[in-house]
Amino acid sequence: MITHTTYLGHSQVLGAAAFLDRVMPPQILFRFDNEKPQKILWPDYESIVTGLVEFDKKVTEALASSQIAIKAVELPAGVSAVFLESRRVQLRWQQRNIVLTPADFSQAVQVITATHTKARQIVRRMLEKAELMKNPSFFAALTNWGGFALFVLLTMLDLLLLLSMLFQPKLYFPWTVLTTLLAAWLLLLRPVWSYKVLPALLDYLNEQFLADLSNLRLPRKSIEFFLIIFMGIIYLLCFGSEAANYIFDFYKSSLAP
Repeated sequence: MITHTTYLGHSQVLGAAAFLDRVMPPQILFRFDNEKPQKILWPDYESIVTGLVEFDKKVTEALASSQIAIKAVELPAGVSAVFLESRRVQLRWQQRNIVLTPADFSQAVQVITATHTKARQIVRRMLEKAELMKNPSFFAALTNWGGFALFVLLTMLDLLLLLSMLFQPKLYFPWTVLTTLLAAWLLLLRPVWSYKVLPALLDYLNEQFLADLSNLRLPRKSIEFFLIIFMGIIYLLCFGSEAANYIFDFYKSSLAP
């Protein structure tokens, strides 16, 4: 799996997997085994898929009619396909040359076509969003880099509300609303800066956070004690007011004559 991409599919015949890199302009990352991914622009990938599908049809027709000669197809991004005299298909994908049986070639083309179908809907939404952002509007203001400053300010306010809930549990509702709005802004609107902020944050949490925590050289009991306190704070923030009201009502009813 390649970080910050959408997995599209894997071909066991080719030993390759396809990913959609959500950048502008959109591009496909095609990776063989554990090699470095090959970048293919989306229009080129569409041409490759269309060309391979047509070539696969010609191979099927040639096998049915015992025809040997089929014109080789040259496609963008260094991709080509040749029907050999041995009735096999030689697929050249940039620096790789793969010889396949017609059945294996058809199977590989089906997988590649499926990856194209899966990516097409995502790319369409990306392009529509890019068109919306060309027009100056409130939506564009929220999704461009100018909206990042407002997002940071609201995030700081959200953290202040979170801390204030220790003393004023009634702030739970506005904090929940603000947190939900920030999450929707970041995950649903997918502003331009989110493609840099989110990957950096996820990389830190996945790789660097545990390393930084281990470098603190704290005893294991100290870390466990910290986690217990942290979970206690979360419990108080979420259920502290309800627990306090429940305890107050219990003692009020027990002390009543």
